[in-house]
Amino acid sequence: MKNIFRIANRCLTAMLIIMLPAHSHAAVKMIADTGQPAVGFPEGFIYWSVDNPVVGASGHIAFSGAADISLGSTENNTNAVWAGLPGQLRAIVRENEAVSGFPPNVLFDSTDAAQNVGRFVVTPSGLIGFPAMMKGAGQSTQRALLAHVDGTTLGILRDGDPAPGFPAGTFIGVIGIFGFAMSDAGMVISGMTTSNEAGIWLHDFSTITRLPSPVSGCRFLAPPAVSINQSGVVALATGGLGFIGEDNRPCAPVAGLFKWQNGQWQAVIVQDSLLPGGGEAVPDMAQAEFNFQNAFLPLSQPIVDDQGNVAFPVFLRNPSSITQNKGSFWYKAEGEQPRLIVLAEEILPSDPNAIIADLPFPFFSSSVSNNGASVVPVTLTTGETALLSGLPRASQPYSSLQETGEIQLSVITRQNRRPPGFDQTWFYSEFLGQALNRNGDFIFNARSRDAVSPNTAIVDAIWRGKIGGEPRLKAMTGMKINANGQERILRQIFAIDRNNRGGNAGEAQGNTSGTPSQFSDAGDFVFAGEVDGSFKSILLIPNDQREQRIFTLAEQLFPQFFAPANAEDRLLEGFEYRFYSGTNAYIGIKDEEVFVLGASFGAGITRIGTVDETLALLESMVR
Repeated sequence: MKNIFRIANRCLTAMLIIMLPAHSHAAVKMIADTGQPAVGFPEGFIYWSVDNPVVGASGHIAFSGAADISLGSTENNTNAVWAGLPGQLRAIVRENEAVSGFPPNVLFDSTDAAQNVGRFVVTPSGLIGFPAMMKGAGQSTQRALLAHVDGTTLGILRDGDPAPGFPAGTFIGVIGIFGFAMSDAGMVISGMTTSNEAGIWLHDFSTITRLPSPVSGCRFLAPPAVSINQSGVVALATGGLGFIGEDNRPCAPVAGLFKWQNGQWQAVIVQDSLLPGGGEAVPDMAQAEFNFQNAFLPLSQPIVDDQGNVAFPVFLRNPSSITQNKGSFWYKAEGEQPRLIVLAEEILPSDPNAIIADLPFPFFSSSVSNNGASVVPVTLTTGETALLSGLPRASQPYSSLQETGEIQLSVITRQNRRPPGFDQTWFYSEFLGQALNRNGDFIFNARSRDAVSPNTAIVDAIWRGKIGGEPRLKAMTGMKINANGQERILRQIFAIDRNNRGGNAGEAQGNTSGTPSQFSDAGDFVFAGEVDGSFKSILLIPNDQREQRIFTLAEQLFPQFFAPANAEDRLLEGFEYRFYSGTNAYIGIKDEEVFVLGASFGAGITRIGTVDETLALLESMVR
């Protein structure tokens, strides 16, 4: 054993004297920046604006913006959408261009920022769907949905178009497109027609088909919220008076959650009547039923994962009391009973005073991945917000609505607590949004303040982690980043998109339901920010698996230098580093270079080598 340590120490010493050219990569990478040459435009054009970044499961990026010959010019201002893998971006549609499937005199004008329509969606294979404004054909502008498939931008559906599958003379309403979701299997659209009847359409990138109502002989009273998975399974949820008959009388069921699979609808959870006693019974809970009647619930899209399992928010109600409701969030696998994820009035672990408030809003912005792995923002009765994570209950823990117990989810973090990577006087003041990928990795951004000067010291930052693990700091305003060979300061982080649908913790994103996400399965996170010297940039935080492995192996192989283990990740002067109080030593990474600092390593900061070289050395020591 002593020989192994001597060999390891000699290897480390040898690495300390290696000096190789520095790489230009940074922990936060620049994808596009206002003032940079605009991809896909003639020489001399620059990005005039950039915004709304999203990323697909496999790392394809899309964002909107405009190009012009200078930041002060508006004469040549041209709206556009860019997409592709980092370093391989293309302008997929530009202002005044026609798109396939629409008349040649209907031209792209801009992307549509209307909150009820939604944002860009990038599928795992890199297909892109987005809302747009079109112009021409005798009208000023009209809303539309576009998709970029196999190198071609397609016109999917426009306000004012004949409504597919409806009687002749029925058109998509003036503000008729209400929402969409998109996967590699197709795009599902929810909208309203000029006959005041809502519709659901499925476009397979070749043809568009109207899906029938899930309730025979009845029609949608309002456009429902929709999702779609990679296999083409569609999930929709209706609330309030969801369906109505041709005689304008309520139908049975009147609301609920449904799946379109194998060419037919399946009822997941239904409610036959708005009156008490009209809902489906909650498994193993006496005097309790599912209640979809609240008008807020359709605002939250149901989540359908790659296996066709669904997660959904719903009230629980006592059938004998119209006033007794409790907000909840559930996960239902195919052929199984619903499993509880979170219920109002549950208690956070090890804190009997931390009670989840009995409101529907905290559950709107939950994100669920495969197997029900969830990140859930909740509001507590104290007024604080907390982020929770974990798996659904294995079995029903409560026999009645009056029961309350400790929640099975773990606490990622909580408002007014110290943020990891910050000093002791700092605390979370606000959570701004979160995202979850298929691998159970999460990312969130929050605002923090210094208790010493709470009115002046405010920092927005981004943390990442894995369900069941601790979050680690990845970016913060005021940090230095390497952008195109220049060291610049990150001045602002624009929050994970809330889309006006989230509660206190903002919008939650997951990439299993054909909805927008800024977090890929590879662990790459894309966001909009402001760096000094520009107005807005599209930035990327890559997966940090290699860097984390270096920290872990250094602690494991050299405890005499790096102890105690599992120190917090911190950021300073462009470094991501860990400080070890037991040995007064540092190990840090900047621009993909590894450095150490401390008395054991001599005076000043000492370079070890590149991330790849250092990781290869440490892995060889383990072997």
